[in-house]
Amino acid sequence: MIGSKISFVFMLVLVHLPFLIMNLERAVSGADPHAIHGIASIVLVLLLLFSGFVMGYTNQIYYPRWFSAYWLVGVFFMVVGYLLKLYVILVPFVLLYAVPLYGLVHYTGHSEETVYPLIHAVVGWGAGLIGYGIGHSRFRRRAPEQAT
Repeated sequence: MIGSKISFVFMLVLVHLPFLIMNLERAVSGADPHAIHGIASIVLVLLLLFSGFVMGYTNQIYYPRWFSAYWLVGVFFMVVGYLLKLYVILVPFVLLYAVPLYGLVHYTGHSEETVYPLIHAVVGWGAGLIGYGIGHSRFRRRAPEQAT
């Protein structure tokens, strides 16, 4: 049982990697992202929304808990790393949680660098939970013989 939860978190990390690689150069240099980076970040948000929908539709009741834990752990370590100036903690979590969504800055404009990683984490977390809610409501509307 715990193995499936760990593989779920591992899958989330793997999904973020291509978007991390795509946005890394612009994010590290602090340059404005191009439209392609914005599109890539929107694709990631849509993937999170879709994965949440599928998990809700298939009635995976562990999803909201583990998905929330994944994002809240990231936000916690970003805040702690920033407040305590522990960059050895801050940098990996910003890379994993904020940089894949760095292209959203193209649409929202530059906010303060200390705020955008948290906003991007909330966007990713919210997309997954909204997708789950929509999928779960569709699951509950299915006929009882289809729900099994």
